[in-house]
Amino acid sequence: MTLKSNMIPPFPNSYWLKDGQIVCGEYPRDVDDLEDHEGMTALLKAGVRVFVDLTEPGELKPYREIAIDTAEQLGIHPFWDLRNENLETKD
Repeated sequence: MTLKSNMIPPFPNSYWLKDGQIVCGEYPRDVDDLEDHEGMTALLKAGVRVFVDLTEPGELKPYREIAIDTAEQLGIHPFWDLRNENLETKD
C-alpha cells in the first residue's frame, strides 16, 4: 500500500501520515539552539497541537519548552505534551 499525501509537509524530512491530522518527521528542535526554531514553528503553523517525543532521555536536548514557548508566541493555547501528560494553559 502506498500512502500519498496531497498536503505539503511542514518542513523537509517530514510527511503527512494522514492529511491534516498526523504529521511525522525528524527532531523539530534546532540542534544549534538558535532563537529561530523553524521546524517547531512550521509544525505549529500546520496545526500540530499534540507531540509525541520518541527520543530517549539524554539522546537529544528536549524540545518541550521550545514547543510551549513557540506556541505561546503564536498565540496557541492550550498545548498538550503526551510525554509529560501535562496540559499547559498559560493566560
